Amino acid sequence: MNRLVLYMVLLFFTALCSAFALVKQEERIIQDSQLTRGKLNNGLEYYILPNQLPTDRVELRLIVEAGSTQEREDQRGLAHFLEHMAFNGTSDFPKNELVEYLQSLGMEFGPEINAYTSFDETVYKLSLPSDPQSLEEGLKVLQQWAFHISLEEDDIQAERPVVLEEWRAGRNAMMRMQEKAYPEIYRDSVYGQRLPIGTKESLETFQTDSLRDFYRDWYRPELMDIVVVGDVDSQEVDSLIKEYFSPYQNHPDQPERIKSTIPDHQEDIYTLQRDAETTYGAINVMKMLPEYSLDTRSAYRSYIIEQLNLMMFNTRLATVLREAESPFIDGYASINGKMDDKDVLSFSMISGPENLPEGFRAFWREKLRMERFGFSSEEWEQAKMELKTSYDNLYNKRDTLYSSDLVEMLQYSVINQEPYPSIQWEWQTSMDILDSLSLEEVLDTASPWLEPGNRVIFSMEKESATPLTPEIIQGIMEEVEAERILPRPEEQPLGELVPMPPPPGTIVDEQIEPLWLEKQGEELTRITLSNGARIYLMPTDYQDNEILFKAVSQGGTSLIDEDQLVSASLSTVAVSQSGLGEYSASQLERLVADKYLSINPQQGDYSESISGFTSPKDLEIFFQMVYLYFTAPTYEEASWTAYESRLRPYLESLESDPMEQYRRTMTNVLYDNNPRKAPLTADSLDQMDYHQAYRIFKQRFLTGGDFDFFLVGDFDIEEIKPLLAQWIGILPPQEERETWKDVGLSYSLEDGSKTINMGADPLAVVTLAYTGEMNWSFWESFRLSMMASALEDRLLEVVREEMGASYSLAVQSSSRDIPKGEYAFYVQFSCDPLRVDEIKEVVNQQIDFFAAGEGLDVYAHNLLEAQLNSMEDNKQNNRWWLERISFSYSMNREIDQPRDYVLEDYINQISPEMLQSTAVEYLQGASGLKQIILMPEE
Repeated sequence: MNRLVLYMVLLFFTALCSAFALVKQEERIIQDSQLTRGKLNNGLEYYILPNQLPTDRVELRLIVEAGSTQEREDQRGLAHFLEHMAFNGTSDFPKNELVEYLQSLGMEFGPEINAYTSFDETVYKLSLPSDPQSLEEGLKVLQQWAFHISLEEDDIQAERPVVLEEWRAGRNAMMRMQEKAYPEIYRDSVYGQRLPIGTKESLETFQTDSLRDFYRDWYRPELMDIVVVGDVDSQEVDSLIKEYFSPYQNHPDQPERIKSTIPDHQEDIYTLQRDAETTYGAINVMKMLPEYSLDTRSAYRSYIIEQLNLMMFNTRLATVLREAESPFIDGYASINGKMDDKDVLSFSMISGPENLPEGFRAFWREKLRMERFGFSSEEWEQAKMELKTSYDNLYNKRDTLYSSDLVEMLQYSVINQEPYPSIQWEWQTSMDILDSLSLEEVLDTASPWLEPGNRVIFSMEKESATPLTPEIIQGIMEEVEAERILPRPEEQPLGELVPMPPPPGTIVDEQIEPLWLEKQGEELTRITLSNGARIYLMPTDYQDNEILFKAVSQGGTSLIDEDQLVSASLSTVAVSQSGLGEYSASQLERLVADKYLSINPQQGDYSESISGFTSPKDLEIFFQMVYLYFTAPTYEEASWTAYESRLRPYLESLESDPMEQYRRTMTNVLYDNNPRKAPLTADSLDQMDYHQAYRIFKQRFLTGGDFDFFLVGDFDIEEIKPLLAQWIGILPPQEERETWKDVGLSYSLEDGSKTINMGADPLAVVTLAYTGEMNWSFWESFRLSMMASALEDRLLEVVREEMGASYSLAVQSSSRDIPKGEYAFYVQFSCDPLRVDEIKEVVNQQIDFFAAGEGLDVYAHNLLEAQLNSMEDNKQNNRWWLERISFSYSMNREIDQPRDYVLEDYINQISPEMLQSTAVEYLQGASGLKQIILMPEE
């Protein structure tokens, strides 16, 4: 179900942002009445959309309608390089002062200060407080990026190695094959020659004047859009945009922005790529379709039909993969993001690296079965219900959508020059169309999808495999087309999920928890049921139509013998593949097609859990599924066998993946080769026993009375009580609650170093892991996380900006109180293999810098402001509350501990002294330092 839920989320967000051109008056698409749209005399357009969540926050975007396809041959990679330079000095913010200034306002580089460059546009992003001063400063920053990037010679030369490191960090098998394939996929088109990152040669040798030419030619008002979404007054923003952007003019000698094209071709184009390090085989049959423009209601109808066909085909493939052993691992159909004059329809198949021909044969057979026989009435109804549910959910959430979601939708519409309709219009139009469609009308559009003409076959395979040729692929297609393919059997009608509900349990206790939540202005209600289950309820009005759920019990794999660990680790996967009650996993998807829900059981080292989400309307069937996971998981070994047939080749393929081997090595070093942390491999998969896995699942999820349940979101406590008694209160009780067992699964406290040599590219990846024991508390965990943020900022300044030695650099901390208080602190970076020792030494120097305590004021200030901003956002987020509550109240943690966990109190204690003491205690005082290094093959 997860895969379909994710697919549906992507689908309805795509649908929301779909193209709408105004043509016939009687079919005119109505723009969202809340949207203010304006155009300055210089051609710059702007869009302002008020939105109240989160309060006191605003999202700003500067869209420049120029990307890598506007580059000259001597400018390859410079659209992206220019994006970097925007953060390296403007007329009002020399050098790195711009980023420093934004960080002083509490903004974090990455989540709140960012940018990206694509083929056709460059987008700059700011997320900041919406008070008048911050809003004005944010628009001033967009103005600086638009017209006042300094492009000083020394700044350009300093940034050159940083971008080269970004190029280096992106090197892998996929990138190597794409670089070779793109000139063929987009033959005779600039898209095939202008990957945004550029080439190593161009980044090393470009002339400064070429970069300045690109900025002068393409950063001009008529190619710019400003998007503002958030808790703002539209008139005030309108006035500020006019003030800051009206004075700038276009120059008459600037080049015309010519729409890029992908020429048509009648013959099939084959681009068959091979690489020693690829972890899978894949064949992607692509069709270049004319640019998709929804300019009438009838065009929108065609769009809905297209989406239904894709949904039915993808659901069909998911069902086929569950039913029998399959030579391909996965398959799907999609319409990819548009190029300037084409949309790309893709039928994609993934197999094990050694099984590509047979995988493609089976995949193509299903594609032909769809074309010849279409879909059943059951598949048709399921797709309609899923699509309706997506639109219903979006409509029901329309008043509590976050600005960060809305700005992405609006940005999509602006980039594609499409009006932005209201959610009300989108929902009503979709419902009307779906109610009027017939299956025959939908099927009429599917058959010509992959007819010859404008078709590309792109394959990726391992070098050790027998090479594919165009003749082999064409032969497979012709052989399958000559087969006698039968239609799929009709699905049988489904009944109730739980036909005969058992008698309900009772509520035996209810109280308000007078804990830290009260200081946040919230209440937490604890209910105890007759079977011993404890339920913590927190109704909110943050997100309409959303209820988040989690149930946690102690034990996990710590209560499982080592010789059963593989079966235990795969037990929740095996059951999820099998189904619930009388229904298989595929039948369950049909049964809940019109429901907004997702539910997932998991098993960890010391606990087992069930988590998910739903809506108020679908809460009862969600609880029924929870009930069935505890009482009636389906036993269906054939489903596991089918899943294993796809899992095994995937695991085999990971043996050649340098990053996977690096991750495995890191785990082994951190846990001193503890067998309880052994990675799942193709060899260890032989130890999986389905019967044993099913028995372990039943054992760990036997007694719901042993669990703590948490619900946060859009519900009423009095209305939910009967459902809790009916479906949670009837779960089997537990006389004495289980607890976890200490099985010695702790971080190694010894120094250690391990280097592995894999990979063809000149890339090193390094992790420095500091481990030790601690007297764990919420406060100590908070100190560690703040130290990680501060050290990352410092290392980005020194290692990335000053030295140009690494682009990909991150610092993280983790701490836990089970099985004992301990922590791990990670510094991770990628770089030129020749600079590993140099950067390691710099990391040590910066830890000493924090331990010395001098010059830490700016880092403490920036952390304080960022945490205060983040706290205000988090307090309006159901997910944040669920994780805080479930962590605080599960696993028999001392209930008194959360009394002191008042986030504002912690944040206000951020200081230079706190950072210094944390560095001394946890980094200089670490018991062990582990160094895990990936180097290229010798």
